Amino acid sequence: MSSSKKSFDISVLYVEDEELTLETVGNALKIRVKELDLARNGKEGLELFKKKKHDVVITDIKMPIMNGLDMSREIKKIKKDTTIIVTTAYSDTDLLIECIDIGVNQFVLKPIMITKVLEAIHKCLELSTQK
Repeated sequence: MSSSKKSFDISVLYVEDEELTLETVGNALKIRVKELDLARNGKEGLELFKKKKHDVVITDIKMPIMNGLDMSREIKKIKKDTTIIVTTAYSDTDLLIECIDIGVNQFVLKPIMITKVLEAIHKCLELSTQK
């Protein structure tokens, strides 16, 4: 089964400040994952993560209040093995190096295609089961 048709038995936190993207990607994920929570900024995302300790976090980088990298750094302090997928429109080398230092597992470039998000989830889960 291709990863675009596959369902995942995982909990996902999706953090995105752009409302239309949050709604579109959120609706696509909702039918493919066991549990989905949505947040509009890193602070909101971090609070949700503290309550539920999601399996996978998908986050934008540039957001108000708390950006995705700061949130990811805090999440890794709470649960080091959390899978984090970053969505970004930026290909700034310094930003990408910072993501690697934090322990980001995958990148999905914007504009977001749900197939790319599902492929990133699939790759992360495949790698985590090989450990």
